[in-house]
Amino acid sequence: MDAIIHPLKTHFGVTSVVYQRNFNDGSEIRLSNQPAWVKHFYEQGYYRNSGFEKHPQHYQSGFVVWAHLSHHQPILEAARRFNIDHGLTLIQKTANGCEFYFIGTTPDKPHVANLLLNNIEFLKRFTLYFKEQASLLLKNADSNRIIIPKKYENIYCRELGIPYKNSPLVKPVLKIKKIYLDNNVTLSSREIACAKLLVLGKTAHVIAEQLYISPRTVETHLQHLKEKLHCRSKSELISKLIELNVQTL
Repeated sequence: MDAIIHPLKTHFGVTSVVYQRNFNDGSEIRLSNQPAWVKHFYEQGYYRNSGFEKHPQHYQSGFVVWAHLSHHQPILEAARRFNIDHGLTLIQKTANGCEFYFIGTTPDKPHVANLLLNNIEFLKRFTLYFKEQASLLLKNADSNRIIIPKKYENIYCRELGIPYKNSPLVKPVLKIKKIYLDNNVTLSSREIACAKLLVLGKTAHVIAEQLYISPRTVETHLQHLKEKLHCRSKSELISKLIELNVQTL
């Protein structure tokens, strides 16, 4: 598992990953590079109060930042004792159940949660990479599924911050085409998207891949940004964007 999650360790400082798959028949599998935490989770019966342990029919695909989970504090506090904190959970519906990817770091790295949140699309691609690289582990785990009798009948969590099936998906309701700054300067939503990735250190080629546009189009957007913000170089532009706190736009 440590070898498989190496890309997350290298790029984001992730130190803990738990893969959980709940099946419609009540069985489940769980893989992790933190087996001591998984053992403790089951021994203490934390699944009874976890919002991620309901029947798969209750969920829809999405993600949850741990810090936003109001009813999971006892579980999060227990995880901190195993040096696990500041993460998020990806939820992916499947034909016969639901998959959960719990991705976190150590308590001394609160910035990692924001890094993960800013790279959701990368994490979604990582799930495909994970299932490819962990195929043998998943096959063995599937042959030895965990079965907790009547588990779905004994889940008591009332967590509201998880994308359940009946929860409304968060979608933009305002189609804002421009962002207005001081001195009558306007930046388009696409320029803002390029700016945010530029500040994160992404190259024009990588930005193009993440936004599904051509590298030439990215360079055009960056040139417009330099002109509008009166910057002579890319480094000067990055400094200006950081000053404007572009990630909050």
